[in-house]
Amino acid sequence: MCNPTPPDGGACNSLPPSVTPVTVQCVSGTLPAAQGGSITNGIYVLAAATYYGASCPSEVDRDRWLVCGTNWQTLQDFSTSGGPEMTTADNFNVTQSGTNLQLQGVCGITQSFTFGYSATPTTISFYIPTPNATGEGRVDVYTLQ
Repeated sequence: MCNPTPPDGGACNSLPPSVTPVTVQCVSGTLPAAQGGSITNGIYVLAAATYYGASCPSEVDRDRWLVCGTNWQTLQDFSTSGGPEMTTADNFNVTQSGTNLQLQGVCGITQSFTFGYSATPTTISFYIPTPNATGEGRVDVYTLQ
């Protein structure tokens, strides 16, 4: 059973931030292919982030996702080298299509996104390509809490 969190003080949800910060790791090579899979409802916390390619960002993230069927919520807290810490709370309608997730923002971010995913019973990984950079991108691995 899953229960989306209510809005909180103007934010789209009331998810707390993840406790442990994760530094983006940089590796040469090409963004691997997503494998798809069955996604388990629940709360996921960022466990690892790896950037593939030449233009790796210097970034530290604390991300949490609540997956509840097609209703997903996130609280993302991140900072980049030399930049301020930023926090976003967003809600999405999500559909699965093969090895891709299609996210349509409904609160906070209102754009739509499509990226690859791989799932096991206890993890979900997002494969996010870098626009206009063939083979480059990021894999974020989340663990079910």
